[in-house]
Amino acid sequence: MPRNRTKAGSRSSVATARSLAIEFVELERERRASGRSLVEHLCGSQPAVDETLHYPDNDCQDTGTGAQYFLHRHDSDGVGVTTHLHVFKRWSTPEIKNAGLDNTITHLVAFEIDATGAASHCFSVNQWVVGDYWLGAAPTVALFEGWQFDLQSNRVQGTWAFWHRWVAGLVAYYLHGPVIKSLQARDEALDGLIEQYPDRNVLQDRSFEVFGRLALPVPKLVV
Repeated sequence: MPRNRTKAGSRSSVATARSLAIEFVELERERRASGRSLVEHLCGSQPAVDETLHYPDNDCQDTGTGAQYFLHRHDSDGVGVTTHLHVFKRWSTPEIKNAGLDNTITHLVAFEIDATGAASHCFSVNQWVVGDYWLGAAPTVALFEGWQFDLQSNRVQGTWAFWHRWVAGLVAYYLHGPVIKSLQARDEALDGLIEQYPDRNVLQDRSFEVFGRLALPVPKLVV
């Protein structure tokens, strides 16, 4: 399948990603000690098994950085019923603007959140699931280098600031490990399906939903 290209992450975004990953270790330690959970923060309790429900309703979005995420709970083929966090980035190029669009959106992965509030697994999804601008594994990872919310510009404080930082750290910490491996597994699986079913648009085929589900190791201060 085509591998769309994006510009590699800048030195500043890579440095930011490293700082976020280091911070995540401490944030996760703090979260575990307090028993806090993003699920509890966004939903108050275990969310309903309904893929149409987003928590929060209109997603968490930063119009400046393009960072976006939401949580929901539903049943997926090969995964079962899970509560998981979908992570996106809105971005643009001159070509996209020339096409009459302000920006487009690309999905990273879904992070499963377990009963303790820890991120336990990640998995990739087919394009039809999220309807995003499709990128291969490598350019997707480059796009998400330094992904975060600008807390100062958005005047975000308190509990919301903690969780925005936690999600940013989650992305940064696992981006070059389980996340890129999951995306690579997705791409390899879809390449095989394209060869097997040359007359199908496999990206829009609802027979194929989830790829590359991988366990996330417990964060350690070695990044």
